[in-house]
Amino acid sequence: MPLNSQASLSSGDEYDVLLKNGSIIDGSGNPWVSGDIAILGDRIAAIGKLDGAHAKRVIDAKGLVISPGFIDMLGQSEASLLIDNRSISKLAQGITTEITGEGGSIAPQTNLTLAALQPALDQYKLKIDWTTLDGTSNDWRSRARR
Repeated sequence: MPLNSQASLSSGDEYDVLLKNGSIIDGSGNPWVSGDIAILGDRIAAIGKLDGAHAKRVIDAKGLVISPGFIDMLGQSEASLLIDNRSISKLAQGITTEITGEGGSIAPQTNLTLAALQPALDQYKLKIDWTTLDGTSNDWRSRARR
């Protein structure tokens, strides 16, 4: 969402979270700007000077950097997301989207490629039991917590 843009709220509505007075870095390469970020549900609803905006929770971000999210274009987290799907190290860096599959992929697999991967996964008690992308959609969370 570009800076100084706002999703429309009906009169009397409020955001869930309002981050006020932060130094906003949007990842575009532009210099930071002072402003506010409003969140509604699981989405950024507005960015800019949001004077008069109301929220259930207001956080004063003065002196802090607000980074709405970065894309990791070369994540290589295919297996680590199976081990811990919270992705805390990525989130701590401000990464909210990752493109994976560079150099390796979680699927498709063959018996030969699975045999090569298994020793590294054994220490986490993981076993890849799929060979196609369709097979990867079978509840990764329970697989990662076994």
